[in-house]
Amino acid sequence: MFAKKGIHYFLLACYILAFSLILISCDDKKNSVVLDSNKFNNMYENIKNNFKPEGYYEITGDWKISTMVPTLVGESEKQHDVFQENNKTLVYKNEKEGIIVQMGLTPSNTEAFEWKNAIRYAPNFYNSQKKDYGISDHYSDVYPNTEVNTYIFTGKGLNLSIVSISDKIKVPNGTDLSGDFLNSFLEFLSKQP
Repeated sequence: MFAKKGIHYFLLACYILAFSLILISCDDKKNSVVLDSNKFNNMYENIKNNFKPEGYYEITGDWKISTMVPTLVGESEKQHDVFQENNKTLVYKNEKEGIIVQMGLTPSNTEAFEWKNAIRYAPNFYNSQKKDYGISDHYSDVYPNTEVNTYIFTGKGLNLSIVSISDKIKVPNGTDLSGDFLNSFLEFLSKQP
């Protein structure tokens, strides 16, 4: 039963990540500039090979993972193919802490860091048993006890979506761990040329 729920959580996170990347790529003013695929691929390889946050293992290895997304209205097949080629995924696991972090990367023409969005699903708030602790409308134990933190930003020629997934019961400090991972990654990125 846990394996089945785990797959559902992973697929949910993949969907959130793909949707976030679509939203980032829809900014017309930023898509009007030709993006440097070689620079993007070099940065991706640099992150994959050199970003090693303590306690985490990047698990994609030689897999070239690209989340398939639907073609947007008015988008040509050629535009869609370019997006697919420049859509990279890295997955970090921290077995000791019980947290998974997915990172989606696409090229951007923005060097300066700029926040786009952040969102968090905390089951103890959004599916609270008591009104005093959060939103109790439509409470049910059928909903997963999964905490999800999503951070979306641009910088260093990248559009980035970072999604952390953890079981709120087993990992009560998932938001702190997610923030630590994010800060570690931002520190790594800030040191890159």
